[in-house]
Amino acid sequence: MRAWIALGLLCWGSFAQADGTRAAVPATSTLATSGTPTKDVVPGAIAAPNLFPRQSWLPPPPPPLSPPKPSAPPLPFKYEGQMEAEGGLRIFLSQQQKHLVVQEGDLIDGIYKVETVTPGQLVFVYLPLNERQPLNTGRTQ
Repeated sequence: MRAWIALGLLCWGSFAQADGTRAAVPATSTLATSGTPTKDVVPGAIAAPNLFPRQSWLPPPPPPLSPPKPSAPPLPFKYEGQMEAEGGLRIFLSQQQKHLVVQEGDLIDGIYKVETVTPGQLVFVYLPLNERQPLNTGRTQ
């Protein structure tokens, strides 16, 4: 019991001042001072390793193919015949329900140009792509 009394006196003595008043104990606050909690470490700052990465025994997929180069549509003309005239060779063509008479250098619908005319073949140029397209006439003379 004496030990308890001695302990009490020691504790009381540390809080008492010389004039008999109690010493002020520094107050510690247990509440946060602002409405938002503060953290020393941001969760995203430390990247955790992926413990279960996706794995596959299959080979990786091939890279995507580049789109094919655009090409001219098939010729819409059908060879009907030809005639020798004063200005050169005249070619008769049909396009759906339309009949055309053309010669070398003519422009058809602003899309096709008759580039060369030979007895067995006509060569058209598809102007949007500047692509040459032959049309066989089946004639040798």
